[in-house]
Amino acid sequence: MLKHWMGKDVFADILISQTSSSVGTDFTNAVLDRVVFDGADLQGAIFKNAILSGSTFVNANLADINFEDVLIGYVDLQKLCRNTTISEDARLALGCKS
Repeated sequence: MLKHWMGKDVFADILISQTSSSVGTDFTNAVLDRVVFDGADLQGAIFKNAILSGSTFVNANLADINFEDVLIGYVDLQKLCRNTTISEDARLALGCKS
């Protein structure tokens, strides 16, 4: 189980399985390049200061996520903001438009 990736660089195309749970995982300062989080349960995960270039979150559970100071491209951000499980606070931190 992934529980602490703080400060880790993840440069490969990685798939976080739809059956895997990464609830509460700390991705602080991680470089998460092209990671596929589609369908994953990421409730309560921390992405503080993480780089999420090219990563996807289709149908992922993003309840109670910390996206403080995350670096993400505009197109990736638009896709991420479509996820209905993101809280209002996380939407504000990300800069999602209403």
